[in-house]
Amino acid sequence: MQYSNNYRLEEAVNTHAKKFAFLEALSLALKIAALLLLIIFIKYFYISIAVWIVSVAVNFMKRNLIYRYVYKINEGKLYVLKEYNIQKNEICVETDIKEDISDFYFGSPEGECFFGEAQDEVLVIKTADKVFSLAADDYFYALTDYYKRGKK
Repeated sequence: MQYSNNYRLEEAVNTHAKKFAFLEALSLALKIAALLLLIIFIKYFYISIAVWIVSVAVNFMKRNLIYRYVYKINEGKLYVLKEYNIQKNEICVETDIKEDISDFYFGSPEGECFFGEAQDEVLVIKTADKVFSLAADDYFYALTDYYKRGKK
């Protein structure tokens, strides 16, 4: 059987969806208010600019509320990325499957880190220095097992 050399799995985290929707509506309302203030009080345009700056600050706050975890297996390495958008992501875990992972199994979430939304059965991975859980599927488990045993 041919195994994929590069596998990517995404898990969306929507725990702050209500805050995101509220901040998005607030930002739009502030921008409209800034334009109306500019039209009404043209002489005091700095009030309008201040309201517009507040709306931009609200936009910056809301963009970090919705993100997704991306699990990647590439050339025998496991990567867990926290991806906010295409340009902005941060690496949470980068480990070599064969050398660094001591044990992995499907079970209940445990360890210091859980990358994903609450589920009953998750992939628990133990390394020398930490334990973390992923909301992965069976194929991800099979690839991890394949790279852990070594290519034949």
